[in-house]
Amino acid sequence: MPPPNHPSHARIEYRIRNALGALLVVLLAILVMFAIGVFGTQQTAAQPTPGSPQCLRHPQNPHCRTPSPTPTTKPTTSAPPPSTTPITTSIPPSTSIPPSTTIPPSTSIPPSTSIPPSTTMPPPPPGQWAPGQTQNIHNTGLAGDNIDPNSLQSLSGTITYGTAFNGQTISLKAYHGTVNISGSHITIKDCSLTYGGLNSFGFDFTQGSSFDTVQNCDITSPAGQSMYEPVFLNPGSDNNSVIANNISRGENLMTTYGTNALIQNNYMHDVALDSNPGDHPDAIEVYGGGPTMILNNRIEEDNLYDAPINVAPYNNYTVHDLTVQGNFLDDGQSNILLDNQNPACQGATGSCLINTRVLHNAFGGHQCPSSNNQCFYIYHPDLLYENRQFIDPSTPCAQPCNNVVWPITGPDVTLWEENTSASLDGSDRPQITLTPDLDGQVVLPS
Repeated sequence: MPPPNHPSHARIEYRIRNALGALLVVLLAILVMFAIGVFGTQQTAAQPTPGSPQCLRHPQNPHCRTPSPTPTTKPTTSAPPPSTTPITTSIPPSTSIPPSTTIPPSTSIPPSTSIPPSTTMPPPPPGQWAPGQTQNIHNTGLAGDNIDPNSLQSLSGTITYGTAFNGQTISLKAYHGTVNISGSHITIKDCSLTYGGLNSFGFDFTQGSSFDTVQNCDITSPAGQSMYEPVFLNPGSDNNSVIANNISRGENLMTTYGTNALIQNNYMHDVALDSNPGDHPDAIEVYGGGPTMILNNRIEEDNLYDAPINVAPYNNYTVHDLTVQGNFLDDGQSNILLDNQNPACQGATGSCLINTRVLHNAFGGHQCPSSNNQCFYIYHPDLLYENRQFIDPSTPCAQPCNNVVWPITGPDVTLWEENTSASLDGSDRPQITLTPDLDGQVVLPS
């Protein structure tokens, strides 16, 4: 047998290595061809489409998801998920709001330490969300008590009801000037007040007035004029009520600095600037005081600027414990404006604007359209300044609470209403139909 290093052994080993090398090359070639066939086919095959058999078996495949259409309107939701954390908002740059009232000297108003409980409201009629939707020209003012305007006694000039009238009810008067109310437990009802002109006041609840009421009165201005303040609650007025009145044609239909003020079941509409075209009209200005309850009113500003409710503590006044509940609000730039004009509380700090709640209202979406460069868009619910936040009622809020309670789930949400149907205010004014139709959807504060 040849030794291991014999040439014949070398040739045999050489042939074996060549054979093994060739076999390895063939195997590698087969693997490469297989890989190209498999992976190349996967790269060029058509992706599955929604509804295909592949998607029925594998719905989680990204190609099986139906693409969402591009939204053409501001998104809304009818059932947002519950939240226990603050709802952050996009804050527009602050604007300077010129004062629209002559302010008497300030009084010290102690801040509240708790948010008052929700007021129990009667259920609205079927098909309506907020009780305020029912207020109209037929069930407020004189008409609400079936009083014939021709039966009223006409009184001209300034009238003052002071302490000599305490505990009295005064009715069936047609006033043509300012009515000062400075006594206590005085009720003025079933009346009219028609007055106008620059710096003109209607019912003026003076400092020291308490437990007084103006009820079922028609308060307006003559054609071609406007009233500066149809209803004015001064600082130092307390526990006064404005109930079931028909109020119109004012630069500001009402301004309040009072404590424990109740504004309920009124129909407020058609702000006017005839006597002062340069003013900034609001339906209700809350410029000081509290607690204040704005309850079950119908407030249509019928103007494309400012707001049906303007909450803006002025100068050195504070606003605390304001509740806006059960109302119907429409028109303006936004339905509610929340700002602070008190320099002592820059930013959402201190006790200048605290314990504000917006509960169970109905909003119309007829705000100033975005085609106007001084406006935002239709369906514009609010303007919130100074980095305050909207929070759910269940969210703890340390005092002083500068955030705004505005639920987006549960029974006290606010809904969009009356945007595609005739107005329910009893008037013959045309209703502008909005697109899209958001009736019945939850209003999300912005």
